[in-house]
Amino acid sequence: MARHLASVALALALAGSSQQPGNLARGLRYPPLPRGWTDQSYNLIEDSVGGTDFAVDVMRYRGHDYLWLSKKLGVDSRGRNRWELRDFMPAPRYPRDQTLVIGECGDPSGTDPEILAVVKYDPDEEWMKPVYAAWRADRRNERFVPIDTKGFSCRNVSVGD
Repeated sequence: MARHLASVALALALAGSSQQPGNLARGLRYPPLPRGWTDQSYNLIEDSVGGTDFAVDVMRYRGHDYLWLSKKLGVDSRGRNRWELRDFMPAPRYPRDQTLVIGECGDPSGTDPEILAVVKYDPDEEWMKPVYAAWRADRRNERFVPIDTKGFSCRNVSVGD
């Protein structure tokens, strides 16, 4: 119980952090990225019923990583995807024996593409746990929302490679 409460407190603290780079605001449309930002990785959250796709990006600015939740606006005349930033937060920091998993966490019934979590890393296990902190990339409200870590684990997609 104490570990669970500590996980929720960590999630709330990270999601509510006041760290905000000066050139970043909700509603930003890109590309191009604002000056000084680089894209480290992204995970597409495809809409399977004809709605809007979203993405969770790991972005870097002045040596610090941030998570962006972006909504796809369409494609420009050069065939590049156009995005609008809907929410952002500092990426969680975690020790070396843990990792951030995006879109591959869930319960025994399956994974949920909206969940991102910090989990104990185990290179030999297909399903990793415990989960220390987690968020939902909530597409309906277009925000990162801290969630309870109880009852789920995260898939290690590199097992078997």
